[in-house]
Amino acid sequence: MAENKNPLFAGMGPFTDLQEAPADDLETARAKNVSHGPLRSAVWHHYSSGMMMDSSVSENTAMEWQADGTVMLRVTVTRGSRHTEERLYRVDGETAEEVIALTEKENLAGWGNLRYDPSEEPIIYDYSSDTSVRLSFSGTRPVTIGYKAVMQNGGADVLSRLHDLLMRCAREDCLISSSERHGTPTPLMEMGMGMRTAGEWTCPACGYARNSGKFCSECGEARFWVCMGCGKDDNTGKYCTECGRKRD
Repeated sequence: MAENKNPLFAGMGPFTDLQEAPADDLETARAKNVSHGPLRSAVWHHYSSGMMMDSSVSENTAMEWQADGTVMLRVTVTRGSRHTEERLYRVDGETAEEVIALTEKENLAGWGNLRYDPSEEPIIYDYSSDTSVRLSFSGTRPVTIGYKAVMQNGGADVLSRLHDLLMRCAREDCLISSSERHGTPTPLMEMGMGMRTAGEWTCPACGYARNSGKFCSECGEARFWVCMGCGKDDNTGKYCTECGRKRD
């Protein structure tokens, strides 16, 4: 292609210079020299949707390094357009270090441009899903890694290990807080479906899911509790969301 002659573009080379770099295979990605700061968050995101109205499910599992040095795991699940559950867990130092070590060992910061061929994926008309990992580092742009591209390049076992590490602390003894948010369903969504209405909550003691007042109508458990350490009075999980003290 000839040089650009338009005075407005004087000094510019051919437009072919603006093309994106070719995609990488896994070996190239692992060897890529990508400068970055300390890991600040590792997020596993999965999305799926069927043909039925409001059938989508979005799941985010995010390990987040806080300014004070602590590490938290935030698991958020959104079903349709109106129901979101969020749980916050403590992450122990060993698990956090293993996530960092895996990120460095496999050079995951270099996996953001893996080769991907959509024609290799099966065509499904009534269902769609996608999974990705997003890594954020201090001082540099986040890196998004597509799971389908990783599978095509033979690195799925690495992301599976990362997912296992992220989920290691998603257990009751590490739980800090949990919450649910409900939107208002449309009349069409409510017809014959027995769906929960706005404001309903699930009892953490017995699991009854259609409570609407301050106490569980099945076992009498209080929806909120007051922390004896700091006085925060709207806690719902096993640990205080303000100071982390376990419910007495």
